Amino acid sequence: MIIPNYTDDHYLNFQNNERKSKKDNQVTLLFVGVVMHSKGIEDLIRAIAMLRDLNVIIRVRIIGRFESSAFQNKLNRLTCELEVDNKIE
Repeated sequence: MIIPNYTDDHYLNFQNNERKSKKDNQVTLLFVGVVMHSKGIEDLIRAIAMLRDLNVIIRVRIIGRFESSAFQNKLNRLTCELEVDNKIE
C-alpha cells in the first residue's frame, strides 16, 4: 500500500522565504521521549546547525530524560561545538 504525501513539497522551501520577524517565521520543533542515540538526536542537532546556516529561525524543545549522563555530556559538547546551544531548550 502506498500512502501519498498530501503536503506540497514547496511548502517547506525556506530559501525563498522573507524574514519579517522572529515570532512570525520561527520554526519550533518538539522532541518528546527518552533522549538516546538510536532516536537520531545527534542528527537533529546537526540539522539545527544546517537550518541556522540557511537563515531559518529555529528553536527545538527537548522533553525527556537522557539515556545516560555520558550521552548527555556528549550532546552538550556537540551543541557547543556547532554553536546551537542557544537554539535548544
